[in-house]
Amino acid sequence: MEKGCKKTVLFVLDNLGGGGAERVVQHLIKGLDNFQPAILLINQHGNYMSHLPEGIKVHTIKASRARYSLPGVAWQIRKIHPNVVFSTKPFVDQVVLMAIKLLRDPPFIVLRSPNFPSKSLSTCLWPVRALAGWSYRSADTIISLTDAMKKDMVEFFGVAGKKVEVINNPVDIDFVQGMAKEELDNHRLLSQQQKTPPIIIGMGAMEEQKGFTDLLEAFAVLREKVNSKLVLLGQGEKLSDLRALTRKLNVAEDVYFEGFVPNPYKYLAKADLFVLSSLWEGFPNALVEAMTCGTPVVATKCPSGPEEIIDDEENGLLVPVGDRQRMVKAMERILKNPNLAEKLATGAQRRVQDFRLKKVVGEYEQVFREITGQ
Repeated sequence: MEKGCKKTVLFVLDNLGGGGAERVVQHLIKGLDNFQPAILLINQHGNYMSHLPEGIKVHTIKASRARYSLPGVAWQIRKIHPNVVFSTKPFVDQVVLMAIKLLRDPPFIVLRSPNFPSKSLSTCLWPVRALAGWSYRSADTIISLTDAMKKDMVEFFGVAGKKVEVINNPVDIDFVQGMAKEELDNHRLLSQQQKTPPIIIGMGAMEEQKGFTDLLEAFAVLREKVNSKLVLLGQGEKLSDLRALTRKLNVAEDVYFEGFVPNPYKYLAKADLFVLSSLWEGFPNALVEAMTCGTPVVATKCPSGPEEIIDDEENGLLVPVGDRQRMVKAMERILKNPNLAEKLATGAQRRVQDFRLKKVVGEYEQVFREITGQ
């Protein structure tokens, strides 16, 4: 198919910050072969702006918040005239749906749910939940990241199951493993190959969802059993609270808050263990990326993702959500048993082949083909 004949998929985001949804859009834009990608940003900023492929068309609204962007979004969609509009952020979804309702010749709309619906919206006011349900029911197709998410969406929003396609998040294996080879210029965080204490990594937004309080509490107990250090990658509103907790637990000298790092993979590859302590997830990219780097993993059996990614004892260890005692035991097992660590790391690198970029992008392209009749 000639490039000029390709149908256009317009990806709409509030910005290109450092979150998982933005990373997935970046991967899709880079990987699409049979559709022409374009991107519409409400705010043209974010850590991933520099990661966009060369030549990608970026349109901007320059609104301060999504709620103020409706006229601009409608105007841009009418001007760009895409065949498919793709949205994956709460609030942006609703703006996109309302904008499309204003058009005489509307494009098809695909919404990707980035998180476990009933958990992520449980504390929101009922109008917010109602709007989210309306947007999902109004979409042509919904992308769910796991089977558990699809079931929850059908039950929580009353969405027709036939409208929901389950597609796991992609991982660019070659890119991740290539970036993982970069040197880590930080003597505090050298791996045990340099005879330093084992390094444990946690990664994600510093928010309640990620369960970093549980991880810090567990690490405080673990450190009494295994001399080790904990590195947390990410930023967010709970950062100051988490720093205060390290002081309360008397572990501040062994916990390093590195903030957002452009290349987390060089940290993951040189760590001895990665821990996902989340209370809930959609499909945890950080977990799959750690597995791609060959780092043994411990993850909570939170809804959803880990239980559909990890075969317990084969390519990672699973522990109940909030069970700090079990988390300590799992971390201690891996750090004290090199054979187990090697087995889990090897199994993990086999497992991530199921999430390779080309395979997952092909699944998205199949969805786009079906709804556009291509």
